Amino acid sequence: MNARPRSQRPPRTAPCPPLAALVIALALATAAFPPAAVAAAPHHPVSLQLLHPLGTSPDPATTSDVRLSLLWGRGGAVSWLDAGLVATTTGGDVRGLQGVGLYAGVDGDLRGLGFTAGLHRVGGDVRGVQFASGASWTTGRVAGVQYGTLLSYAGGELEGAQLSGLVNLDDGDGRWAQLASVANVAGGAFTGAQLTSLFNYTAGEIQGVQAAALNFAGRVRGAQLGAINVAREASGLQVGVVNVVDRHHGLPVGLVNLDRDGPRDVLVYATSVALANAGYRTEVGGWRSTIAAGWYEVDADHARAGALSWHFGRRLAGDARQNLGLDAGLVHLIPEQAGEPGGGRLHPSLQVRLTGDRMIGRRWGLHGAVGLAITGDSYDDGADGESELLLAGGVVWR
Repeated sequence: MNARPRSQRPPRTAPCPPLAALVIALALATAAFPPAAVAAAPHHPVSLQLLHPLGTSPDPATTSDVRLSLLWGRGGAVSWLDAGLVATTTGGDVRGLQGVGLYAGVDGDLRGLGFTAGLHRVGGDVRGVQFASGASWTTGRVAGVQYGTLLSYAGGELEGAQLSGLVNLDDGDGRWAQLASVANVAGGAFTGAQLTSLFNYTAGEIQGVQAAALNFAGRVRGAQLGAINVAREASGLQVGVVNVVDRHHGLPVGLVNLDRDGPRDVLVYATSVALANAGYRTEVGGWRSTIAAGWYEVDADHARAGALSWHFGRRLAGDARQNLGLDAGLVHLIPEQAGEPGGGRLHPSLQVRLTGDRMIGRRWGLHGAVGLAITGDSYDDGADGESELLLAGGVVWR
């Protein structure tokens, strides 16, 4: 066979470099261009700052054991004492004592005691005491005591006491106590006591006590004490002027108790004590509350008087159309003329009644009661009251 001409032969290629040669080349390149070294944050046992960056260290990451800021100090973590007019900590914690005049800002956690006359802000958690004459603001959780004259805010869980001259806000679950003069708000569940003058709110379940003019909770396992109490579900005690609940498994004590399914009746009746009365009766979980107003004419030794009454009791037997109940109440007698004998003094009448209803039509029926009334001459009279048989009869409208 004839040999192929030289011009038709494929060109020779250089052999591939071995793997060892590649490793050596990479090593040489790495040695020629080393990565930049990461410098550690400087540490000053004592850091003095006039107005950042004027101070012993302009580096905002400088850590200190003690940091003193005349006007504005900025630095890293502080281990023992942070004091000044304005102090901010970037990317570090404050442990120990932080006392600042106008504003304290901590990006990390606060472990110890922090106080300021203005705003105190913590980006992490608080374990200890956070106190501000203006507002205390914590993005994380609080384990300890948080106080702000205007506002106390915790973005995470609260375990301890949250105090404020105006408003407490807890965006997570809380336990132990929220005490404020205006409002307490818990975004999750709360275990303990919410006490204020105006408004308590718990989005989840409250296990404990809510006391304010207006209380609201998703679920109550404890007590709500206020003028108006509202809950989606209650398994404890509601005491107020108006109690509102979707489902109640406890005891509602109020002038008016309302739930989703309970009957609400209008009563028109006469009694042997008050001649003409008009009342409103509500029922929640078998517990009845009746408020009424009427007109009363007493015996010859007293003046004519109006009457305001409240009775509270329990339905004993029957259903919404035919039932028997037992209640007790107070009738407050108001004399019309002070110049007549016995006039000008308020007369109490304590009553215990056995009541009964019988619906005749779909919306109306008969209402009656029999019991005992003890009527006194006045609230400040120490003499025993006069006992008499109480009889009542009228109609009920539903």
